[in-house]
Amino acid sequence: MRTGSTMDVICEWARSNGHESELGWLDRDSPEVAGDFRAAVARPDRIETVERIESLAKFLWDDLLTPGAKIDAPTALGFARFFAEVGFFFKYKPYGVKIASPFGYSLFDLFDGQGFSFQIHVEPKWEAFHILRTKDRSLVYVASLPEWQAGGSQWARAFFEHRDPADPPAVWRPAGGDATAITETQTVHAVLGCVVEEYAGCSVDAVERLYDPYPRTSFTLPTAHQDPAALLRDAYPGLPRRILRRQGAGWLAAPVPTGATVAPLIDVPEEIWGARVRCAAGDRYPIPGSDEFVTVVVAVHGDAFVEVDGERIGLELGHLVCLPPQVDAGVGATDGTAIVAVHQVARRLVQTDWSR
Repeated sequence: MRTGSTMDVICEWARSNGHESELGWLDRDSPEVAGDFRAAVARPDRIETVERIESLAKFLWDDLLTPGAKIDAPTALGFARFFAEVGFFFKYKPYGVKIASPFGYSLFDLFDGQGFSFQIHVEPKWEAFHILRTKDRSLVYVASLPEWQAGGSQWARAFFEHRDPADPPAVWRPAGGDATAITETQTVHAVLGCVVEEYAGCSVDAVERLYDPYPRTSFTLPTAHQDPAALLRDAYPGLPRRILRRQGAGWLAAPVPTGATVAPLIDVPEEIWGARVRCAAGDRYPIPGSDEFVTVVVAVHGDAFVEVDGERIGLELGHLVCLPPQVDAGVGATDGTAIVAVHQVARRLVQTDWSR
């Protein structure tokens, strides 16, 4: 792990109440500075500290993340190199770990029978969940607010008291490859006991918790980070198999066509788009430079690469590359076939001050 004065300054600042502008002198184009950011989050720490460092990393590129700003290819390449070096931010919660990109794509490893609080979005924070591995007490819960009030809250409490209540219609017992999306406010939802990838409008909590059974001040941090590559090697490797949604008193499970090369999980025009993509060696999946979308690409099965402005950036399993708007890029497999997650979110959502 890197050590040095810049890393120390970043860590000390993250534990203070200072504004990001205090460290605006950091040279975002320096590989050493990107390495210092990576070193600053190389060991488990309080989520508040980690999110301060994440906020500082984005602040250094604020001019690229401002809606409407123009971006040239060399600056975009510097952005891609910086965030590829920094990597994921590990956010430890009492029910598991969130392995987060700075722009809304995350991996979760949730303890068996535990996970997200039963929550709603008051602000329009859209998200999709792709189940990668299940455990004994895994489930997905999706309900309307009246359905929750009529009996869902009592069921949730009975579940966490291990009284083994019968599953209501709002519960789906998932398998690897199942996916669903939350694209309406006031939808009560939770995911428990799964390894899951999330495609969301932001990387921080932006919810109202209706039932939260977890202590948030008394859990112990691990001694080392989990390896994202190891997590993915033991996970469902492919495109989603089924897209789930609540329908009436049950669920509709639509199969993803066999042989598909792109399987979207969420698509809210001008706000958010996310998919898994199959890449074969010799082929390129194009990522056109849209006006406003920030893009995250993560290798979730096999090794891949991203080409930006004529430069190839390696993308090993469990690694990420982030791209600003207005730059054309392509993704390919290093050898054989690779699966990548491609997540895009509008700059105005990146810049939103989420209040919850």
